[in-house]
Amino acid sequence: MLKKTLIIRPAEGLSPRVAARVVRHAQSCACRLECVTPSGQISMKSLMAVLSLGLGCGNAITIVADGEDEAAAMDAMEALLTDEGEE
Repeated sequence: MLKKTLIIRPAEGLSPRVAARVVRHAQSCACRLECVTPSGQISMKSLMAVLSLGLGCGNAITIVADGEDEAAAMDAMEALLTDEGEE
């Protein structure tokens, strides 16, 4: 199991577009990907759950990856959430 706290870097924060990219990647992973919040954990494979976080640029997010491809999944989540550039 891997756990990492990241700072959201896209200028628009965790907007619907960024959230959709995150969820699309999470759904392609075999491992469990979750975000730790003060009220519990939410699945990074659920668009509604990810959008409900309402995170902006500069906010911290803690990701937990657990499973066979956890290292690759965590690297991809870090790249998606800390990329300041536009597609």
